[in-house]
Amino acid sequence: MSKNVNIVDLGPVRCLSTESSKPAGPNKIMKPKGSGWIEILEDEYYDAFASCREIERLEKLANGIGRQKKKSTSSSKKKEDKLVATNYDNFANASFFINQYYKAKDMLEEVDKFFKSFIMSRLIAIEDLNKHKINAIDKGEWLDAFEKSDSFCQKIYNQQSAKEYTYEKRSDGSIDYNKTHYFINKDKLKKIVDESVELLQQSKNMNSPKYRTLFVIDENGVLHDFIPECLKDEIAIDFNNKAIILTGKYYHYSEWGAQWGKSESSMEEVTVRVIIDPANNNVKGVLRDEKEIQSGNANGKSYWDSHDRYCQPRLSGPYSYKTPDNSTASRL
Repeated sequence: MSKNVNIVDLGPVRCLSTESSKPAGPNKIMKPKGSGWIEILEDEYYDAFASCREIERLEKLANGIGRQKKKSTSSSKKKEDKLVATNYDNFANASFFINQYYKAKDMLEEVDKFFKSFIMSRLIAIEDLNKHKINAIDKGEWLDAFEKSDSFCQKIYNQQSAKEYTYEKRSDGSIDYNKTHYFINKDKLKKIVDESVELLQQSKNMNSPKYRTLFVIDENGVLHDFIPECLKDEIAIDFNNKAIILTGKYYHYSEWGAQWGKSESSMEEVTVRVIIDPANNNVKGVLRDEKEIQSGNANGKSYWDSHDRYCQPRLSGPYSYKTPDNSTASRL
């Protein structure tokens, strides 16, 4: 019985191939359902929000504080801009010392004003969010306290639906689980982010003087919540030759059911660091560190009682308050 013979054109060479010996086709890359999906690298897929690698990179930048070489001052600097180093015991009165003191004080005030201006130039108030390009929202601890209270937090969770991965399909129709492809739908993500920002700006909680929060946007367009606005005068600034670091703090309280029908509680001090590139003033990212400062019974609550979880700027003082009850939905 004769076989069907196909002629395969390989350019200048012509060869004969039978159907039975035809090579298998390449694996098929399956895209997620729907339109607008584009393939991205694995690093891009996982680095859209803070990954372990990204946190490690930011830590290296931040931990270089105080290790930079001291730069030599220019010899062309005007003498009147400098303090005079001398033996003050040789002066008959303190008038020269007083003049030096006020010169130094003026210099420090000028530096302090510059730092405060620089800090506020990197931070964004809630009403100004729509003036900036935001590609994604990284919900930090402070916004997370509003999870059940504000619908924008529920919306933020939907960002993950704009990122999917698939596996290749072999020519025989089986799935090759060793070959993963990563996709993102930027149109879908933009719609979710735009709607989230709009809801955030309408939020009664986040517009209240008690709960207003400062934000930063990193160089990848990711929005991060920083610290409550009432703490802006307590922001610390430090720097090295690789990074400028803005640091703020607030406190997180939580309760949970424990053994023997009791409930436990914990209070953590949360330190937030904004890492800035001094070469271009772009925000590289945000680091959050927690340190437990107290723990114990949850005010005599039993295992079955409702449990609180909230954030507050300070442990005491006029701005010591809870965020809204997580079990109560807010009205926008």
